[in-house]
Amino acid sequence: MIQNAWMQFLDGDNASFSEVYRRSFEKMKAYGLKIGFEERVCEDAIQDVFIKVFSSKDKLSHVKSIEFYLLNSLKNRLFDLHNEERRSRLIDYDEIFQLHENSVIEKIILSEKELKIKSGIERFLKSVTPKQRKIIHYYYQLNLSFEEIATVLDITPDAVRRSLTRAFNKIKSTHPEMVLSQMIIF
Repeated sequence: MIQNAWMQFLDGDNASFSEVYRRSFEKMKAYGLKIGFEERVCEDAIQDVFIKVFSSKDKLSHVKSIEFYLLNSLKNRLFDLHNEERRSRLIDYDEIFQLHENSVIEKIILSEKELKIKSGIERFLKSVTPKQRKIIHYYYQLNLSFEEIATVLDITPDAVRRSLTRAFNKIKSTHPEMVLSQMIIF
């Protein structure tokens, strides 16, 4: 388990660091691609994050959830790289999510049955706010807890829970044909 490898690394077992890297790399890369960065940029940013983590491990004993820490660090590094390339333009996080959301969905959905689910999901996503879309993504795709999502979005865990509940209530009332088990695709 990644958490055990992280604790062993913090305790001085540098070989455990490769286990943390191996178990995190693909998830981090998928996250970087999801928010709209190119594969090469994502891979470079992941390397930067791991170099920083390795070189500053003595300062990271407070990190309890290494997966959350790595995803948050990757997000920050990617946007730092983006700012370096385009200093004159401000980043619109909502725009980045919206631009790449459809292409990711289209790559995942291949069969006829999945096309029907895709249609329902797209109707649902259009009916919820951008903030609710982010929360759904963080919760279902990245398996972040309410507390971790709250930290990323700078809101309270209760606000995350309420927002997710409102989104589900909206789907129940506006799209009764959709089954909640189909939501796992997000």
